[in-house]
Amino acid sequence: MPRSILLAILGLAACSGPEFAPPTVTEGGVEVVQIAGRVIDSVTRAGVPRITFGIEGKFETTDAEGQFTAWVARGDNAVGVNIAGFEPFARIIRVGPRSEFELPLRRLAPVPVTCELEPQGFRAIVVDLQGRKTLERWSQSTLTLVWSARQTTIGALNWGYRAIDGLRWEVTIPNVDASVLRADWQLYDSEGHLYRGSCEPVAAPPPGPS
Repeated sequence: MPRSILLAILGLAACSGPEFAPPTVTEGGVEVVQIAGRVIDSVTRAGVPRITFGIEGKFETTDAEGQFTAWVARGDNAVGVNIAGFEPFARIIRVGPRSEFELPLRRLAPVPVTCELEPQGFRAIVVDLQGRKTLERWSQSTLTLVWSARQTTIGALNWGYRAIDGLRWEVTIPNVDASVLRADWQLYDSEGHLYRGSCEPVAAPPPGPS
């Protein structure tokens, strides 16, 4: 069975499928079970690499893909993750027949998830904190377009900005030629949390048949 099928949203009860027996040992009369899982960015679904988090008083570290293994007592175990750029995460996981878990962290700042060039210009989709806060557009958030010999910075008030749904916003800059190499983002939310990152625009796919 593929690993992805075994991963489930944290906090649910035991898997509904057939039970499987994770590795176990006994320490001091307590049955200890090996669990595995992945710490992920809840927006991008990418693993969060090289971070340390707590589980029942012990500390574990994710690998380059955000994956981890740990030995814990069968039953309820407290998990806590507190790292820069994400909301603090605290949950109880129930270890029994189920021994694989996904720990989704929620971002503190908005984040671009696409970066495209269309005939009309530059277009990106920004996830605006999953509907919890708003992108600060009045004075701080900027987008810098970089070419081989020049760059230009556009404040958020001068972006085209259109709501797609309660989660995603379309950002557009007209009349951007296809030689642009990079887009540098500085995105603040209304509480001052900052996302700073870059993307390389790709050609937008052609529209499908009408």
